Amino acid sequence: MKYSTLIVILGVMTLSIAVFSTNADGAGLVWRAINKSGSSLFDIANVAFTSCSNGQVLQWQTSNSTWICASSTTGKTETNSINGGTARLLKSNSTTEDVFKSLTQGSGISITNGTDTVTIASSITQGYTKINNVDTTGGTASILATNVTATSTQATFKTITPGTGITITNGTKTVTINANLPAWLESATRKTADYTATTTDGTVIVDTRISNRTITLPTAASASGQIITITRNDTQFSRNWLMIDASGTERIENSLNLNITVNGGSAILQSNGTSWSVLNKLEQGPAIYGYSVTKGTTANRWVVPQAVTNTALGTLAAQTAAIQAYPFNLPYTTTFDRAEIDVSTLLAGSTCRVGIYTSDHNGLPFKLVSGTDVGTISGAATGRVGNSFTTPVTLDPGLYYTAVQCSTAATLVLRAVPVAAQANILGYSNGAAPTTTAGFTLTRAYAAFPTNYGPATGYLGAVSQHAVFLRAVG
Repeated sequence: MKYSTLIVILGVMTLSIAVFSTNADGAGLVWRAINKSGSSLFDIANVAFTSCSNGQVLQWQTSNSTWICASSTTGKTETNSINGGTARLLKSNSTTEDVFKSLTQGSGISITNGTDTVTIASSITQGYTKINNVDTTGGTASILATNVTATSTQATFKTITPGTGITITNGTKTVTINANLPAWLESATRKTADYTATTTDGTVIVDTRISNRTITLPTAASASGQIITITRNDTQFSRNWLMIDASGTERIENSLNLNITVNGGSAILQSNGTSWSVLNKLEQGPAIYGYSVTKGTTANRWVVPQAVTNTALGTLAAQTAAIQAYPFNLPYTTTFDRAEIDVSTLLAGSTCRVGIYTSDHNGLPFKLVSGTDVGTISGAATGRVGNSFTTPVTLDPGLYYTAVQCSTAATLVLRAVPVAAQANILGYSNGAAPTTTAGFTLTRAYAAFPTNYGPATGYLGAVSQHAVFLRAVG
């Protein structure tokens, strides 16, 4: 019995050794003890790995279901497979891992997603401002410095530099913002003698207390766009004149010159390249009888410029082969459309002409006001007769002359302004018994009025003046 029991025990042990020996690895690790669900590394805590180096760790290899020794990754920060297909942060020499790096001066970070790349630079270029992707497809204007050429869709903004400015271009349309102001805009000068203005003059202040003065404008072509203000500023009272004269045959509106007759008066003019326009004229003259009439053809009120008192008109025989010029002061800008005479005693076949002349800086008859020669007026019937101007004529305040001439004298008699009704414009004659001067006479054959009155040397003395009626319409 004892021997049989011993034999059974030895048989079981022999069988167990045979089974376990077929499932153990070379190190004596029993494979079945750990190759089961729920096993952990504690199951192999006593297994020695003589091939691992100090600091290495075990890594599981799915390719061959084995454990290997590998270096530790402690101290690195890595991101693998960032959120599927979103942009990945890569260093330039990396292919398999996503590594975050610090922003480095001069290099920055590149963010790449497929073929699109954005670089975050760590340096900023000072003093240079760019705008990229300017909307050029819709026709929006590009703002460029004049010395910069547009590259692709880039526009560069620069500070306005004197003498250069900025040009704004949109297709064929160009606007230049210039940093320079025209010289005349910053110029003011004072003159006590005749003066020819230049293209750099903006304001000319003139003192006429010693004598009449003439300011000649630059040529309109050389001063296109220029605005010039000419003002009279006498340091003491005077009766002198300030005349603004256009260059050569150029015009100031429809006249060759413009007069400023009172202290404090001024005119603002601008060149249009061919002539000068009067933007504003300020001159407050004396209130003279007859200029406060209601204007217009319906009112049909008339001015006899030389008649300054409420005195009845007289008569005066016509003069032949001579142009009689009678002075008058025009205190306000006035527009006239028609000129007439009043025939007191008719003469069959006779005609007369009337016109208006400006004055020069000496107060003498000077230039015929364009459009004021109304042509021949018949003296074959009594009463008011005359003609209209080709277009209404506007006269600025100043000294003018009405001019009268007739084809024959004989018995033709016209209405006239008596001496008692006249203003003493030309002063008194010299001598112990001074007399007033009614105007001037110029010997000349009967014809259309000349542009220039000519040398006015024939003083008329204290005589009546042929009345010229002007209809005021504005």
